[in-house]
Amino acid sequence: DNRNFVTNPGMDHLPFRTREGQVKTTFQVGRWDNTQPFGRVNLTMSVPVGERQLVPLRWNNPHSSELEVNIWLMNHMVVVPIRLPTCSGEGYQDDIVEFTVPPDFLELGGKVPGFTGCNAETDCVLQIYAHSVESRTYALGIPIIINGHKSEITTTVSQVEPARQDPWFDLSRLRDVCLFNTAAAANIPNAIPRQARLVSDVFNHAYQDSDFSPYQGQQFESISKNLQASALLKGVTGNRGELGKTILPNGAARVQNRLNNLGNNLYKRYEGLANKIINELGN
Repeated sequence: DNRNFVTNPGMDHLPFRTREGQVKTTFQVGRWDNTQPFGRVNLTMSVPVGERQLVPLRWNNPHSSELEVNIWLMNHMVVVPIRLPTCSGEGYQDDIVEFTVPPDFLELGGKVPGFTGCNAETDCVLQIYAHSVESRTYALGIPIIINGHKSEITTTVSQVEPARQDPWFDLSRLRDVCLFNTAAAANIPNAIPRQARLVSDVFNHAYQDSDFSPYQGQQFESISKNLQASALLKGVTGNRGELGKTILPNGAARVQNRLNNLGNNLYKRYEGLANKIINELGN
């Protein structure tokens, strides 16, 4: 965020950047690769329920992540998780995101009052959200049309669950490490709507940390202890944001700097151990 904080308003990138959005006509496959041109494309997906779908993805980050898939019902601020967070990323490479829309998604009108289906580009968005262990946020959105909505199933009583909240330092209910991405259980079998968890990355960048971010997805209950611990570590040692650090008292700034150095040293120590294991076992 290199804007002029005095004159330029911030624009959130979550749940996916839509303002001033554009489809780029060039693509660079790596830091040192030549730029390759490609034609403008319509990103809207039209998919049936119950069938495996694949989305190509270029992971432009050297770190591993946990990647989840949700469908946003745009007129209701409701999300439907359809794939659990799974191991993803691992370096600059081509990737494939898999998801399956549950068959009972067509019956969501019986759970979400007023929902009439994903019939037009503006109704629903497929969100692919990934969070790296640095910890940093990556999110993209694709308009999605899902045919076959059962319009005869309706309700006036909401069955939308509450949004999941940050467990903070209570890691007891989280899995130890990320769920492997070929796990059969990764695809969620039923469409269970929940209130969207709304997060401002503009606020995070301005007042919490302009280098890193907390987990900002929709499935807090399904991420790993490893990922949450990484987010907590960066949250404690963060630079307090581009605006926050300008008003941080000198004493607090010294404490923050000391904590940051301790955190960096801890990361380097464990990365060194991980590299030794990799070198010993090979790729």
